Amino acid sequence: MARMSEGDHQHDRTPEQDLAIAAEAMERDDLGHAAFHVARAIAAEPLAESGLALLARLAGCGKTPAELFPLQRDASYGVAAARAWLEHRLGEHDHAMNLLCQVIGVRPDLPFVRWLASWISDEQLVAGLDPTRLAGTLSHAIEGAREAAPAIARVACGELADVTATIRRQHADVPHLAGLHGRALRRAGRTAEAVTVAEDEDARAPSYMTAVYLGASRRDHGDLDGARDAYRHARQRDRSDAAILLDIGDVSLDLRDYPAAIAAYQEAIAQGEGEHWAPASLAYCRWLVDGDDAHRQVLEQRADSGEARARELLHSVRPYERWLPEPVEAVMAIVRQIASGSLTSAPVDLAISSFEAPSAIFEMAAFCERRFGVAPALSMNIPSPDPRRPRVAGAAALWRFQPDHRPVPAISPPADEIAERMRRLASRPYRRADWFDAAGELVRDLDARAVPELAAAMVHPPPAPDGTPPWDWRRDVQVAAALALAWLPGDGDAVIDRLRWYVDGQVDWTCTAALVALTEVASRSSARVDAVAALFEHAYAAPLSPVVYMCLLKPVAHLALQLPDRSPEFVTRWRTRRAELAD
Repeated sequence: MARMSEGDHQHDRTPEQDLAIAAEAMERDDLGHAAFHVARAIAAEPLAESGLALLARLAGCGKTPAELFPLQRDASYGVAAARAWLEHRLGEHDHAMNLLCQVIGVRPDLPFVRWLASWISDEQLVAGLDPTRLAGTLSHAIEGAREAAPAIARVACGELADVTATIRRQHADVPHLAGLHGRALRRAGRTAEAVTVAEDEDARAPSYMTAVYLGASRRDHGDLDGARDAYRHARQRDRSDAAILLDIGDVSLDLRDYPAAIAAYQEAIAQGEGEHWAPASLAYCRWLVDGDDAHRQVLEQRADSGEARARELLHSVRPYERWLPEPVEAVMAIVRQIASGSLTSAPVDLAISSFEAPSAIFEMAAFCERRFGVAPALSMNIPSPDPRRPRVAGAAALWRFQPDHRPVPAISPPADEIAERMRRLASRPYRRADWFDAAGELVRDLDARAVPELAAAMVHPPPAPDGTPPWDWRRDVQVAAALALAWLPGDGDAVIDRLRWYVDGQVDWTCTAALVALTEVASRSSARVDAVAALFEHAYAAPLSPVVYMCLLKPVAHLALQLPDRSPEFVTRWRTRRAELAD
């Protein structure tokens, strides 16, 4: 079978109708037609007794499983599953299990694992199987399930972990089965069990691979020191495989043991391992140690050449310069779970431990209404001072709040022309300097009368482009509008005062957008650096609460370190603050 199709279930007949057609075809001895419709019914409802009964009837028709269910190119998973069931019924267990595990890998959302669990309940059958081939067979299912959406993967991998545990009772001496067992447990979220499995196997038959399994299990369980110890044991057991040095380096980096991480990456490079991973990771560690921009430039060059590891690490080095961080509010986590399929219904009541950014709450409620037709009822604690009120009297108040704390824009939408300009700017690939320059071109014919229009765009963004999550789009438009505000004409410190109005306003993503724009303003004008630095100190002094942390403190701690020509004392102070916030 060259490739398995997922398309069986996408037709206009019900499983009952397919089975009726199949039964009629069997009466006419049209077995090929009957098999076709049985496979369709099985694809839709694998556990339906009526479909399995017809499969059992086909087992006695005198034709082989291969004749009834040929696995031609692009054979459907229903055909493959039906053939596997028939082969198992007729005693062809090895091939049946291999085929069924491929089906599970393609469709982990359907209950085909229950078939597998039923089959391997026969201990005599399992004992007679080739364990090495069986491990390879299971890996098809586990790897396919691991790649599914989180909610599906958790359930399917949990069931596959239980199946693997049953098989291991008959084949306890096969190390690869222990590794597969642990991998399924980890993806199912059962990390403590995965650690126990790995520790037992490493004690029973210690090897390079058992130490690797143990390291991965401990790492997923959050035991970083234990994970590094296991990876170091793997290194001691097999000095020829330098790939483990990357794992040692990565865990050391997670532990903030930068000297150990640097040593591991250097050794990996010396042994020709990690062509892209190790050099990028080494530059990142060195930047964390001394903050030298030369290390950042190495990361930028590697990221620009397409290296995924460098792009990932560069996010941590210069957020808001080359990329905009994703919103991290709890309500945004709920939205992402709904979007990924992990949550299939809207929460009826949503209690938030502390008030979050109005933009985030608005997007969560709007997304639930679009998806389910209703938004959850909200309850939350309001910190003191109240972040729903401007931090300074007279500053930005772009939202008003309903009795359940749900935000509603307090100003009217912008003119269509302004919305279109912001759409064009926010649609560009993000680099702060490029956006700033483009903003200048887009608003060169506007004057200070456009200030309220740009403010309106922050809470009434134009429609999001296809494929862009609306919450990310809102963030992008807010940054675009803040950069545009910096270009509008004004006397003296009008630019800084204009953006400070947002920093001092209601605590929201708009505060972050203004801080981003102020950073770029300072990078273009040495005369404004001191004023921006003083404003950043003022922002950092805001009384701590979760929403203040997310919208003011965390972004300003990164952005302050992007201001040009700062003293060593300034840099040290803000690095310390950034590290404290990370803790």
